[in-house]
Amino acid sequence: AARSGWPAGELFGRALAIHSVPRPFAFETLALFATIEEEREKLEELASAEGADLYHSYCYREKRGWYEILGEFKSLGLREWDLSVVIDLIPRLQPRAFSIARASEAAT
Repeated sequence: AARSGWPAGELFGRALAIHSVPRPFAFETLALFATIEEEREKLEELASAEGADLYHSYCYREKRGWYEILGEFKSLGLREWDLSVVIDLIPRLQPRAFSIARASEAAT
């Protein structure tokens, strides 16, 4: 369970924006936890100014969000001490200001 007391699956599925694209600084942070040198180097490159084209292609053209990235870099492992860092990096889901389900309420 994470700090909130929620099971990890529920936390990732209902509270965190796991399909959002990580910012370059997040790759730099993740590189600190990579235990495989190739993965660490790729994460560092994605975070660097020189890797801006790679970052854009990797994240936006290939449509990779947190979910896909955490699954791809196996050496991150998401050990318990890593998990709190990852949770801090991933944006929270924000409540919607408007919902189609409430459209009739707003009209009255």
